[in-house]
Amino acid sequence: MRHLVDILIAALIPTLILFHLICAPYTKVEESFNIQAIHDLLTYGVCDFIFPIGSGRLQLKDHYDHLTFTGPVPRTFVGALTLAGVSWPFTKILNGVNPQVVVRAILGLWNGSCLLYYRNGIESSFGRTTANWFVLFQTSVFHVMYYASRTLPNFFAFGLGTE
Repeated sequence: MRHLVDILIAALIPTLILFHLICAPYTKVEESFNIQAIHDLLTYGVCDFIFPIGSGRLQLKDHYDHLTFTGPVPRTFVGALTLAGVSWPFTKILNGVNPQVVVRAILGLWNGSCLLYYRNGIESSFGRTTANWFVLFQTSVFHVMYYASRTLPNFFAFGLGTE
């Protein structure tokens, strides 16, 4: 019975992340650069981006909105490129599902799995009870569960800092 309780408590993390994603599937303004970059990568690919030869650069400029509307602060492209690469097969398999939701679900589940990995480290160091309390406290805080699936630079790096 105790293991069932542990599993149910641990399942709160991915469940609440996906719940927040479903309740608020659209992006906020600060996510616009990364979500637009992911959209362009999924829609137009990366070949012209990596090898801008000849007229490829013109095509790239015509199609990649985030190159035209760069914003006032230089931004990295690594998080968007990585997430688009991981998400691409899932957007093809789940044809008909909004790709933005698919991409954000993958990011959210990645961050959730990293929180569960961290939880397991707490369990091995401090015991099951402490690990379960960590999950209960973490899931009771709105911000982490809500933002885990948001395409913000902080949450591209969140999983790396949680491991």
